[in-house]
Amino acid sequence: MFSMKVTLVSVALLSLVACDKKSPPNLLKLNLPKASKRGPIGKPISLALGGEHSCALFDSGQVMCWGASTDSQLGDTDGKKIKATHPHLLPLISDAIAIDSDNNQTCVLQKAGSVVCFGSDGGQKNMRIVQNVVGAKSIAISESGGCARKDEAIYCWGKADKGQIPGVLESRLKRAKKIEKSYSKISASGSSFFGKSAMGWEGWGGNPGRIFRKVSQELNGFTKIKGSAEFDNIISRDAVACGITSKDVRCWGRLGNKKAKKNEVGGDATMDVAEIKAEGISGKISKVVLGEQFGCALADRKIWCWGSNSQGTLGDGTRQSRALAMPVKTLESVEDVDAGDAHVCAIDKGQVFCWGDSRYSQIGVDSHLVKTEPVLLHFEDSAGKIY
Repeated sequence: MFSMKVTLVSVALLSLVACDKKSPPNLLKLNLPKASKRGPIGKPISLALGGEHSCALFDSGQVMCWGASTDSQLGDTDGKKIKATHPHLLPLISDAIAIDSDNNQTCVLQKAGSVVCFGSDGGQKNMRIVQNVVGAKSIAISESGGCARKDEAIYCWGKADKGQIPGVLESRLKRAKKIEKSYSKISASGSSFFGKSAMGWEGWGGNPGRIFRKVSQELNGFTKIKGSAEFDNIISRDAVACGITSKDVRCWGRLGNKKAKKNEVGGDATMDVAEIKAEGISGKISKVVLGEQFGCALADRKIWCWGSNSQGTLGDGTRQSRALAMPVKTLESVEDVDAGDAHVCAIDKGQVFCWGDSRYSQIGVDSHLVKTEPVLLHFEDSAGKIY
């Protein structure tokens, strides 16, 4: 799928890893290939949605983003703000193999194992390479930083004021630091991080101990989550977290400062941090995403959503909230899905569809009206070809 030849971008990024610790590299000064010299963007293979922006990764290694640009989350260059009502090609990214977003930040994993981020992590905004990360295999990005996995070694960077980087006393790290734990899988959201070991899942940072306080044990800054060994993944958003298996989705915690209502992620209004099972999902579950007070699951190539629907995020053609998960309209062969604050995007049969809130054009259409059903996006490459 990707060329075996190392591109100029990869070489340039690798050359920056050993740069001066006191002078974080500025990618914008590098002589990188312009978008006009690139080939077709190819097919979308992965999505990453922030709070009010969206990005798609293509099999060519290129990335396109659209939506809000208040914190340079669309990959702005030279300090110029981009207003993208339609997908915008990022000229400095051409060899990406993975992408992740949270709130106003997006990061891509390059083929050579380096990590490039853009948007606000609570401090930096411009496009930047994460120092001290080489050979990474996966990434997990939070609103305040991120972690990269190299084999089972975990390197984290960004804010450390809420325990996001255990053992670090500084409030922020620009260079990634290896943490004392080893994990085979990692995930992140807000100020919370989760990692999977042979014994189960552990969390660290802002909320894991509070979310799982009835089923967890804390030790040296890490929260051991009891009974979590069966989870394929743990995802979180604000003060809610969900454990995922191929058969079900179980959630804990609160939504903001209130208890979850029956039509929101979490279930029964009488529950606080007790386990709640998402009902109505049919098929083998491969992925779950959380927005603000709603959730969606990808199961057997269909998307099932439940929770708050005030912004049309459930994709059923209505704005009626519900506790029971129901399939999104018209999508029958979904390959990927992700959720922002109040919008959702999916890849179906090689095409990108979005729905929900469009106040910041985060669903890629030139309209600020709520879309309650999936809308097809069109992408234009540097040669003017429409996809």
